[in-house]
Amino acid sequence: MNNDLSSAEIRRFYEKLQTKLKDNRSAIGRKHELAFVITLFILSILRSSDQLSLSKIHRNMVRYYEKLCICLHKEVDHCISRVQLSRILSNFDYESFLSLSDQSKNISEWLSIDGKELRGSIDSKNYNTRGLSIVYALGHTSNLQQLLGFYDGTKESEKTVVGNHLFDLPKGAKVTLDAMHNSEGLLSDINQKGRFYLTQIKANQKILKSDLAHISDHLKSDKEITEIEKSHGRIDHRKYEIYTMNTDVLDSRWANSGICNMIKVTRESFTVKTNKESKEIRYYITNYNGLKSEIAGAIRGHWKIEVMNRIRDVNFGEDNFRSLNHGLQKSMSSIMLFICSGLSKMNDKGNLNKLREDLVHYPEMLNKFFAA
Repeated sequence: MNNDLSSAEIRRFYEKLQTKLKDNRSAIGRKHELAFVITLFILSILRSSDQLSLSKIHRNMVRYYEKLCICLHKEVDHCISRVQLSRILSNFDYESFLSLSDQSKNISEWLSIDGKELRGSIDSKNYNTRGLSIVYALGHTSNLQQLLGFYDGTKESEKTVVGNHLFDLPKGAKVTLDAMHNSEGLLSDINQKGRFYLTQIKANQKILKSDLAHISDHLKSDKEITEIEKSHGRIDHRKYEIYTMNTDVLDSRWANSGICNMIKVTRESFTVKTNKESKEIRYYITNYNGLKSEIAGAIRGHWKIEVMNRIRDVNFGEDNFRSLNHGLQKSMSSIMLFICSGLSKMNDKGNLNKLREDLVHYPEMLNKFFAA
């Protein structure tokens, strides 16, 4: 048999799973080795350019399991069934799996933190409008991703997950946060525990936003950075005005937050086709006192996690992966963190659709994925 899955990189990945992956199943009646199943599962996703579907992935597993057996010098009587695959993934120790990749030790880059709802987990028959959500961090430079946790949107909040798990990141970590997280309590904790934050101030902090606008109206900025971007028929002019400040000029509740820089961002946009002009002003705060240009870059870099959410939804169709089994949803979403991180390392031309098609037609490219 022509084995287009044979590579030393795949064997090393499988051996790593064998050594470190936790198997929570009872040993009684266990027929399929967990490391083999997960290796085959990941390979089957990579060898498909379709959107996520457990049935489609399983059909790929049936196609490739014999070739993986040859690659790993194993004897497996038959591929795992679709039902057993679902049971394994429902109780899969995804935290143990993700710890193998060890992908977030670089504290020099900024990390975006955001939540993404897994819409396929919404129980619409019981009139629920919320489902399971994943919260993760994404590196602005590397695009590598790290799981922070999950929450059930029917009874829990993203704020709780961030508050509980942000400090799993190493000391010195630098994070950008959505406006919902800019409470004085969380920002003070981040500052006092040796991490750095950058967050936008919106209407949920009206007094603070008013104070920042007052500062920008009456003081001269320490640094101004301008950018011009042309894309999608629109021309954007951005001006970053960065002001050195301290918490003495703010309400006392911000005393421990460590705010040392305020940033006013003015974006003026011109749409070529309609000749329409628009202007938007946003305010940010941070306890990071490094290079001003780095702060401006972190503001621009936060949008990357929104792009990754769109990739997961549009390219992989994660929203259409329907199951009310939260264990299965968590396992699939965690494995997609691993896969998206690996593909980001390979996607030097910025065309993920082409990369996925190439992995189908040129299986030797799998070596690069597992070697990354």
